[in-house]
Amino acid sequence: MYTSNLPSPRAWLFVLLGSLNFASAASLDLTTALQIADEKAFGNQMASARSQAASGQNISAWAGFLPTVRVEAGAMLTDDPLNSFGTRLQQRRVSMASFDPATLNDPDAIASLSTSFIAEVPILNLDAWHGKLAAERNLKASERAVDLERNRIRAQVVEAWFGVGLARAAVGTWESALAVARSYENQAMSGQRNETATRSDVLRSRVEVASIGASLSKARTDATLAEKRLALLLGGGPLPGSVPAIELTDSVLKANSHLAKPNETTLEQEVVGLQADAARAAWCRAQDAFLPRVNGMARVDWHEHASMFQKDPSWTVGVVASWNILGGAQAMGSEREAHGRWREAETGREALRSQQAMERDAEHARLADALERLDIEHGSLEQAAESHRIVSLRYDEGLATITERIEAGALETKIRLEMVGMRQEIVSSLAKLSLLEGRDPSALISLTAKN
Repeated sequence: MYTSNLPSPRAWLFVLLGSLNFASAASLDLTTALQIADEKAFGNQMASARSQAASGQNISAWAGFLPTVRVEAGAMLTDDPLNSFGTRLQQRRVSMASFDPATLNDPDAIASLSTSFIAEVPILNLDAWHGKLAAERNLKASERAVDLERNRIRAQVVEAWFGVGLARAAVGTWESALAVARSYENQAMSGQRNETATRSDVLRSRVEVASIGASLSKARTDATLAEKRLALLLGGGPLPGSVPAIELTDSVLKANSHLAKPNETTLEQEVVGLQADAARAAWCRAQDAFLPRVNGMARVDWHEHASMFQKDPSWTVGVVASWNILGGAQAMGSEREAHGRWREAETGREALRSQQAMERDAEHARLADALERLDIEHGSLEQAAESHRIVSLRYDEGLATITERIEAGALETKIRLEMVGMRQEIVSSLAKLSLLEGRDPSALISLTAKN
């Protein structure tokens, strides 16, 4: 009675699932990975810091509207004639004797302690209005950029998480192939002893074992590197758990390929649009530099010779209007620079729309192609597995060579590995399309669903 040496479908499954789990590590599902990335990913932390900086600039822009109050204090000792008389006058100590020419020309040194409260009040500054508008739009752009960066990292985490699981699937495929190749080697060695196989058969089987072993070593290295890439996306350090077995079935892939209707405006388009609006406001602010400004001022001063706050203070209020009729090369250059930056931002907004439309079409084409190739490979895998089985039967009956048997097994392994790669292509396309069409990539958690 013939007994096939090929692993059964159940054996393939056990090898695959065994390669996807660490016995000593906790499980790291995609939902947890995304939550960790939202909190700890370097890109998210940097985007939050940029938003905080933009909020500070927005607060600073209120300077053109809100009054400022400051206190000044000082002490002075002088015998300069003009300053001496002025100080005595500020201290309200002038008498008829103070006008003596000898005293005026050669005064004694006089001390002065001064304290002032000064308030400056903006009244009409048109450039401040456009400056505040630019700051608000920059702040809004930075806040939306935080959301954009979070979604970008989520898309990368989805790709990387499935990349780890599928890399381990490749390891499992190579491990199963190695087990089959070793069984062929043992059969060839047994056949040589029984004079039903040649030394050439043994050597050929050993070459295949060595070749698969080398490929398995590379696949394990690739899986380790995939884990490190995922760990880096999650904020560095070791992974908090192992990626569990991924049942990435074709029916789930196809179900997720029927994407929802894309949003009219993506987050990236929104950010770029707000930046363009801020650039226009900045240009208007540069133009406003040629318009009049009106500002108010009020101050209260104490000038004493012994101690502060002893006599009635003096006060001053006023309004100052200024008009920079000819600002010179610097003002004109700043206006032209701001205008150029606005035009660049507007062109970038239009370019982004066109680029994303092109990338969406290209990614949809890649997704459709990968799904079609995956369907074709299913049929090829069934045929390759059947061919492998038939060649193994013929080999056991002495009607096929070890080379034919090894080639049949290698073809089956090759197709299995190609299907793993196609599934990774599909995941990558789905993640990219979620960004290009303005959706949250975390919705791809549905890929982990059962068949």
